[in-house]
Amino acid sequence: MREIFGLALGERGHPMGVKAIATRLNERGNTRRGQRFSTGSIYDILTNTTYRGQYFFNRFDSRGGKARPPSEWIELAAPVIIEEATFNAAQGLLKSRNPRYTPPRVVNGPTLLAGVARCGYCGAAMILNTGKNGAYRYSCCSRKTKEGPLSCRGIRIPMDRLDDMVIGEVLEQVLDPARLRHLLDTWLRSASERAEKEKKDITKLRQKHADAKAALTRLLQLVETGTMEAEDPALKERLLGLKLQRDECAAEIADLQHRMTTGEPAVTPAKINRLAKLLKEKLTSGSPEFRQAYARLLMREVLVKDKEIRITGSKAILARAASGEPGQTPPAVLSFVREWRTGEDSNSRPPDS
Repeated sequence: MREIFGLALGERGHPMGVKAIATRLNERGNTRRGQRFSTGSIYDILTNTTYRGQYFFNRFDSRGGKARPPSEWIELAAPVIIEEATFNAAQGLLKSRNPRYTPPRVVNGPTLLAGVARCGYCGAAMILNTGKNGAYRYSCCSRKTKEGPLSCRGIRIPMDRLDDMVIGEVLEQVLDPARLRHLLDTWLRSASERAEKEKKDITKLRQKHADAKAALTRLLQLVETGTMEAEDPALKERLLGLKLQRDECAAEIADLQHRMTTGEPAVTPAKINRLAKLLKEKLTSGSPEFRQAYARLLMREVLVKDKEIRITGSKAILARAASGEPGQTPPAVLSFVREWRTGEDSNSRPPDS
């Protein structure tokens, strides 16, 4: 503990941040309860008042885990490991480096690929990292940022450069109208084939439903004419079977009709052209919030490596967006259906190109 506070305050050179401290300890093979150190665990140590001899009991409700107000805390004495002056100096340094105190232009604007970009080596999210007091913005592997270079070989790339490369490839490889029509061709043909099968299935179900209703009518006519007794066990069993068959057919017909009505959209070349134009406008000249929303519409995942960026998305989402009426906003939430990157094609690009 004393070494961590000493590193933070620069007792052996320049003051070190939480990431640098975690990296040094991990490189030496030090662990905390068997786990590697991270920025979070170092921060917890540097802000834990127990090390200066002040331990608080009853901070959380034992039943629901809800935090209690400070007025309900119970203070207990603990062995002093870190002097109060040292502890307070560390708090001052942490506060001065807190991202909440960086300029609003750095922390307030949404990042274009937030929630989409991931490290191509370990799969962790790519997060915003700043340099020179917020003058520079980078996309970095969150695992490497928190645990140091031993945890992952992920890269650190200027955020604007990554954004421009990804959006540039999407505009060229996906949103060109001719490419977009070709991209959706297989999806639309398979949708058409499914629709034909569903039409045949619903025809068979309707016939089966009509047969069950006709058989029920005939049985009831036998009862009305006195040919069969209403209390005949065989009649009751037959009536029950036919009613179940009728109701099951009706339920299957309703479900199939719903799927056919809300299922695969009708897409025309004109609608595809309109969608391509709309998305290009939103991605290049829209507000930061709209650019982010439309990026999430188009891309399910962006995997970033030092020599390749791989982009995947949903054909179904594109097809449904293209089928909308003029002026209708495409959906902003991706769902997993299938990827529009189907093979080793041109939807990947080296970051250094």
